[in-house]
Amino acid sequence: MLLQAFCWRIIISPVAEAVYCFAMARSAPGKLTPNQMAVLRILRASGRALGAYQILGELQDDGLSAPPQVYRALDRLCADGQVHRIESLNAFVACDQHGHEDDVGFAICESCAAVSELPLDAIEEDMRKRTGALGFTVSRTRVELIGLCAECQAAGAVAEMNG
Repeated sequence: MLLQAFCWRIIISPVAEAVYCFAMARSAPGKLTPNQMAVLRILRASGRALGAYQILGELQDDGLSAPPQVYRALDRLCADGQVHRIESLNAFVACDQHGHEDDVGFAICESCAAVSELPLDAIEEDMRKRTGALGFTVSRTRVELIGLCAECQAAGAVAEMNG
């Protein structure tokens, strides 16, 4: 798919980002509203988990001034699989891997809030076998790994060397 990154965020130009968001809006079930496109654009450009009020702050110049506008847009984008809610942060991130099921994992940097999606195929299969043996039916899997991204680790190492 156009400009799709697998697992890792990529840096792209604002024009390419706008083209990507437009293509995603056209391929989504139903058409996205201008508010939904604006929220998706902010999340894709940030590369980080953002709360609804952070998104609202970014979009006030675009005419979005009420939290319900942002929450409605986020609800639709989450339902379409274009945005994921990071439960531990009560924040949202644009989906990097379109076309996957709801079961997804996230590597979340506790320093800069960068989020990368992780495929859970092997883990999910193993967990379903184990929980099935207990008579437990899994309705969804959400894995959130908290730690430091490579950039923050490198910055910390440099700070320690200069310290």
